[in-house]
Amino acid sequence: MKSFFVAGTDTGVGKTWVTCRLLRQLRAGGVNAAGMKPVASGVDIVGGEPVNADIAAITLAHGDGRWGRFDPALVNQYLYRPAIAPQIAAARRGETIDAARIEAQYRRLESLADMVIVEGAGGVMTPLNGRETML
Repeated sequence: MKSFFVAGTDTGVGKTWVTCRLLRQLRAGGVNAAGMKPVASGVDIVGGEPVNADIAAITLAHGDGRWGRFDPALVNQYLYRPAIAPQIAAARRGETIDAARIEAQYRRLESLADMVIVEGAGGVMTPLNGRETML
């Protein structure tokens, strides 16, 4: 299994663009690639449903706008409405971001794809919890 982790120095530096470009290129070349953004902040309500622009873009980058055999729950494990640091958003909800939960979902997605592109949230040093960063 091959995978890529797309990281950046901050929010808005092009991680989603790179993630989507890699997905499109790989899939166009016949690679069964899947995208994942396990932690995301910033939600708009569209038709009564929470929508994160990065997750929506990754969904569309799979080619036909559908996940096919990929369960969308594998793509995102933590979604927070306010566009703030994930650790702060999680704390406000009384949650802790659990890297083991993310890894378990990654392993499930990995079993369905030949390659997984994982997009980080914020910058590489963005805290996930009291002991782990995005890096």
